Parts: sequence; structure tokens; C-alpha cells
Amino acid sequence: MIPRSPVRAARQALAYGTLADLADGVAAVLGDPDVVVVRAKNRLGDEFGALGGTFRAVLLNLRLVSAEARTRGLAGHVCEVLLLLACAAGAPQAAVGGFGDGHERYTRWRDLVGER
Repeated sequence: MIPRSPVRAARQALAYGTLADLADGVAAVLGDPDVVVVRAKNRLGDEFGALGGTFRAVLLNLRLVSAEARTRGLAGHVCEVLLLLACAAGAPQAAVGGFGDGHERYTRWRDLVGER
């Protein structure tokens, strides 16, 4: 499968046991001096209610700007990190970088209603 965008080629998920832990994870990324957040989308908010079938997660598009990233020519690359609750992600698969069955259910729903 060819990714639709370069960001999709570099995607990982982090699954958390509690909402407080997830918030701490977001704070850790935002506070890291070696990371620049290019885009953030909070899909846990009320505007993304359960009735819409929306995949619930915090999506961060980021660039690594450390000396090592610059040396390796990676500082311009954007990757996506999904931060989500393990109970919604189909953990433990999500905890090791997959998206679990939660994302698969969302993808099936999205394909049925024709949204991309």
C-alpha cells in the first residue's frame, strides 16, 4: 500500500491507561525541546462526540529538531503520533505501535459512509 501522504508513512500510536496519563504524554511532547509540533488535533473534545463514529485520539504532527535529527537529515520530516486511550485502541497492539481494532472499526465506518 502506498501512503496518501508522507506523514502517513511515519505514524505511531501511544496508548495510555487513563486520560490523566494521556494528558501527561501530550505535555511531555509539547515540552520537549527536540520536538516541534507542526499540527495538533484534539479528537477527544466534545465536538467529536461518540455519535459521529469519529476516531477518538490526540493527533500530533511533529518534526524532530535535535542535533542528531539534523545530522541524519531528518529535521524536515514530519511524522504523526496518535495518543489514545488503551481501552479505545484495542491494546495491547496499540501499545506497541499498531492501531488496534479501534482504528480498524473507525476505518470500516468511514468507508461505509464515504468520508475520507
